[in-house]
Amino acid sequence: MIITRSILAVVSALFGIVLTVPILVVGLPFLAVAFLNRVFSRLLESRAIPWQEIIEYYPTIGWKPKPNLDTHGFADEVFHLTTDSYGWRGRTSLQESEVVVFGDSFAFGYGVNDDSFFAELNPNVRIKAIGANGYNMVQSLLWMQRLSLQLKGKLVIWFIYQGNDLYENLQPNLDGYRLPFVREVNGAGNWEIVTSHISSNRWSCISERRYDLKLAEICCPTFLSRRVFSACEFLIGMGNSICNGEGARLVVMSIQFQVNRKGLESLASIAPDQKSFDPEFPDKKLREICNKLGVPFVALKDHLEKTHFKGQDCHWNEKGHRRVAEVLYGLYQEYFPKQRV
Repeated sequence: MIITRSILAVVSALFGIVLTVPILVVGLPFLAVAFLNRVFSRLLESRAIPWQEIIEYYPTIGWKPKPNLDTHGFADEVFHLTTDSYGWRGRTSLQESEVVVFGDSFAFGYGVNDDSFFAELNPNVRIKAIGANGYNMVQSLLWMQRLSLQLKGKLVIWFIYQGNDLYENLQPNLDGYRLPFVREVNGAGNWEIVTSHISSNRWSCISERRYDLKLAEICCPTFLSRRVFSACEFLIGMGNSICNGEGARLVVMSIQFQVNRKGLESLASIAPDQKSFDPEFPDKKLREICNKLGVPFVALKDHLEKTHFKGQDCHWNEKGHRRVAEVLYGLYQEYFPKQRV
């Protein structure tokens, strides 16, 4: 009896193995692909270099991306990036471009591969992006000044990220990297750009990095927000003068901070005046400034949705870059309707 049970157990086991074989045969390719994906991802991660190795010191402006890069960075995932002989992303040269975008990491396209970068997605318009992680508006303006002769007759887009650009215009350093900034002259609402402190040496005193506190304050009519938007008006006015002098058309494009309802409630809770807290306040002030200066203003929040942003990172995903490319092309058609079609 025991022998019979043993034989039946063996037969059952063999039968189970026979039945399992087809499943294994079908599933093995998927298992192999999953395994190779994990291995490949780890290899890519090991090749990804930190942002500090992507940039180099640059006089007056502080830093810029290194030229002729062909490497990988890491945001929420590993991505492939290349730079041209000047350090900017994209195959289009500044000289042959029709649209020039200035800004920070959004302009650099941090977090997506070259083939998903907004400047590479529309064959009907040639776009060149001049930007780097951590740039404030002052750095963008300084590049406009340096490259002004090459902006002649072009559409110039100025990305302004509300999350930190506005506050950092007033700061002399970013995590120890020296930032050009603006300071008020004699407290009379007049401003000047300060670059005399820029060097390759690290700044010994690190500025406040609680952007949530600063952003909450900027979303209210506070002393800080008045200074921030006064400085913005000065910088946008200078940028507009540069573009007008070269027959270029400047458009200011704001990028709103992305937080959910709970995040907004949290931001409001740390505002110095919760009753006056308004997450739309920065856009309202920027639009007001641009209307005063005769500069077109675009709030990208009117064109983007939550699905256009990365889940674990503040930057745009591939879908977001496609949408931004569409918006830029729409602006190009609006302001240069008789150009390339």
